[in-house]
Amino acid sequence: MKDGFLKIAGCSPEIVPACPSKNADIIINHIIEAEKCGAKIIVFPELITTGVSIGDLLASEDMLKKSDEALLKISKATAGLDIVAVIGTPFEKDACVYSGAAVVSGGKILGITAKKYFSKYNAPYPNRALSSWSGASTRLDRFDCLAGTNLIFAEKSGLVSFAPIVGEDLFSVSPVAANHCLAGALLITGCLGYGELAGSADKFRAFTKAESNRLLAGFALSFPGVGESTSDITYGGRTIIAESGEILAEGPANSSAIVYSEIDVQFLRKERNSSPYFTGSLENYEYICFDLKKNETVLTRTIKRYPFIPTGDDELKKRCEDILSIQSAGLVGRMKKARINKCILGISGGLDSTLALLVMVRAVDALALSRKNVIAVTMPCYGTTSRTRSNAEILCEMLGVDFRVIDIKRAVSEHLKDIGHDGVTADVTFENAQARERTQILFDLGNIENALVIGTGDLSEAALGWCTYNGDNMSSYGVNSTLPKTLIRKLVAYEATRIPQLKSVLADIIATPVSPELIPSNNDKVVQSTENIIGPYELHDFFIYNYIRRGAGRAKLLRLARQAFPDYDKKEIEHWLDVFLKRLFGNAFKRVVSPDGVRTGSVGLSTRSDLIVPSDTKLPD
Repeated sequence: MKDGFLKIAGCSPEIVPACPSKNADIIINHIIEAEKCGAKIIVFPELITTGVSIGDLLASEDMLKKSDEALLKISKATAGLDIVAVIGTPFEKDACVYSGAAVVSGGKILGITAKKYFSKYNAPYPNRALSSWSGASTRLDRFDCLAGTNLIFAEKSGLVSFAPIVGEDLFSVSPVAANHCLAGALLITGCLGYGELAGSADKFRAFTKAESNRLLAGFALSFPGVGESTSDITYGGRTIIAESGEILAEGPANSSAIVYSEIDVQFLRKERNSSPYFTGSLENYEYICFDLKKNETVLTRTIKRYPFIPTGDDELKKRCEDILSIQSAGLVGRMKKARINKCILGISGGLDSTLALLVMVRAVDALALSRKNVIAVTMPCYGTTSRTRSNAEILCEMLGVDFRVIDIKRAVSEHLKDIGHDGVTADVTFENAQARERTQILFDLGNIENALVIGTGDLSEAALGWCTYNGDNMSSYGVNSTLPKTLIRKLVAYEATRIPQLKSVLADIIATPVSPELIPSNNDKVVQSTENIIGPYELHDFFIYNYIRRGAGRAKLLRLARQAFPDYDKKEIEHWLDVFLKRLFGNAFKRVVSPDGVRTGSVGLSTRSDLIVPSDTKLPD
C-alpha cells in the first residue's frame, strides 16, 4: 500500500449451484491465490456461496444452513491472511431471507451489507425468495456481526475505507453509492447478480466510468458467471475495476480468472479534499475497522507515459478538435468583449506560435473577418535559423494572414550597448534583451493596429519558468496556457491532417528541435536545444500531470516515472525530476503576473485558481 496504491481483485469463480460447501472451498482457494498476488481486497459476485440462479431454493432451510456454514468456513480460512474478502451470500433474519455482501478478514465476519432494492426485470429467480432490507442495522448473533445497509469498513490507519453494495442497489435511483461516499467510503465493492445480455457489458462499463467519476471513488464490481444455471438467463462472469472515471482492469466474459489492479486511494482522497461536494457527512453509519499490513504494492496498472494524450486515434482526433474549438471560442469571446477585430502574435516557426496562429485563424473565420486581421510578425535576430524563418513565412502565406518581418538585431545591439553589455557574451541579459524587444514591438504594433497581443506560451514552459519575465510571458491573452508541449505537438499534427495543403510545412515544424533561438547559430544550425538544457518535455509533462492533477509527491513521482519510462536511467529521471520541482517553485513569480488564458483541460497553473503559491516560493522541504 506504499504511495497510496491498494491492490484490488475481482473474481467470478466457477461454482456449483446449490452446493455451498463446494463453493466455500472454491472461494477460499481464490482468496488465498489473490492474497499471494498481493491483493488487499477481493470482491465476489452476489449470492456466490449458493449461486444466484437457484431460484426458490434460496428460501430452503437446509440451503440457508449450509450457506451459513460455508460463510463461517470461509471466514475462518482468512485467519492469518492479509486480505479482506467481500462475498455475496444469503442470510436469514426474523424469518426473512436477504441477499447480502459479507465482509470477512482475520478469521472473522466483520459485517454483512444487506440488499435493499430489487429489479422486476431480468432477475426472475431470486426476487420471490428474498426480502428487501429496511430499517436500522442489527446484530446477527450466529455470526457475531452487524447486518444492515449503512456499513462502512475502514482500515485502522485510515488509509482506505469501502462500502459494499449488493445487486440493484448500485443502480437504484435512490443514491445508495453516493450516500456511502459522503459517509467516507473511498471504494465501492459491488457484489452483482446481473445476467449477460447483448450490449449489457457496454452499459455496465459506461455506468462504472460515469459513477466512479461523479463520486470520485474506486469501484470493484463482480458479476456471476461460469457454473451458474443457463436456464432463461446466461451469466457472463465479468469483473470491472475503475478509479475516478477510468477503467483500470476488466475481466473477459465467461472467465473465472482473478482480475487485479491498483487503486490510488491517495489520489481519491486528494480529489475529495479539493471537491466542494464532499464537505458533509451522513449520520447513522456504522464504521467497522480491519487491519492490513503496510507493504509495498507491485504496480500492474498502466501508468500512462503521455497522460495528457488520449489513446486511440478516434479519441485523439476528437480531443484535438474539442481543444481547438475551445481555444478559438475563448479568443472569439475575448475579441468581442474588448471590441477589437484584430489580433497579433510573434511567429517564430516553432510549435507554440504555430498552434496559436492556427487558433487565431479559426477565430477570425468564426467572426467572419478577413484573415488579414491576423497579424503575424517574425522578428529575426542572432539565433534565428533559415529553417524556422522559412517555415513561418510559408505558413503565413498559405493561411493568408498579414505577415510582417521586423529584424531586431540593430535595435537589440543598440540596447545592449546602451546598458554597457559587450553585445557578444551570450548570457541571460543577451537572451532576455531579445525576448523583451520582441514583446515591446508586439504591444506597440498592437496599439497602432488596435489588436490584441496573443500569447504563445504553453503549460510546460509556465511550469518550468522557461520564459522571459516581462518578455514572452506577457500578452493580452494566452491561447496555449493550459496545453503541455507533448499535446501541442499532437494538435499541430491534427491540423496537418485536417488541412492537407499545410501538411508539409506543419510536418517540418513538428520535426524542428524545440529552441528559443536566442544564441547565435552555428552555420545556420540550432545550437540551443531546450530539452538539452531543461530536460525532455515528455518527462516534464508527466511530472506536471501527476504532481498538479494527482497530487503525487517526489518519491511517488519517481516511482511512477520509472514505470512509465523504462528506457530512462533512474539517475536521469531523478535529475530531471529535481530540475522540475526546483523550477516549478523557483519560477512562481513569473506565473503570478501571467495574463488570462484559455482553460482547455483539468490541469492548469493559474495563480488565480490552480497552483496558488506566493511569488517568492521556493521548493518545499
